[in-house]
Amino acid sequence: MLGVLAWVFIWWITDAVPLAVASMAPLFLFPVFGVSSADAVAKAYMDDVISLVLGSFILALAIEHYNIHRRLALNVRTFME
Repeated sequence: MLGVLAWVFIWWITDAVPLAVASMAPLFLFPVFGVSSADAVAKAYMDDVISLVLGSFILALAIEHYNIHRRLALNVRTFME
């Protein structure tokens, strides 16, 4: 397990692979090297709190993509005047 974590850490620090690949690497490497089962690792990745944070990031990207944050700011500004 320490070897896999060191491998992923080196990927993360050196940016040898994209961060998305480095962060998902334990999902595939732990079962391959027999550290843990695929089910246990997948359950750790999809914890309730992690799902909440991931959903919040996706919602924030959608708000930014459609400029809802600017529309809201302009509406608040015109309301306050």
